[in-house]
Amino acid sequence: MLRYLMIWVEKFAHYFFIPYVMRYSSSCAIGLGGVTALDFTLPILTQSGGIALAPLIISFGVTTNIVSPLLMVGFSALNGV
Repeated sequence: MLRYLMIWVEKFAHYFFIPYVMRYSSSCAIGLGGVTALDFTLPILTQSGGIALAPLIISFGVTTNIVSPLLMVGFSALNGV
């Protein structure tokens, strides 16, 4: 139950924090979206930064979705060394 509550807290934090950060640095705001840049934070990022940032946001989301599992496997393999 606590896990679901933390997910909702994270989503609401993105909803309020990303537009504020977008005023100062668009790349930092896109980075805050992380792996959720393709599903939840895409509308927030495009509304805050404009539709011109959509290709960058989508490419960042695809990249993080591909690289994240590979890094998790790699770092978990280091644990056995």
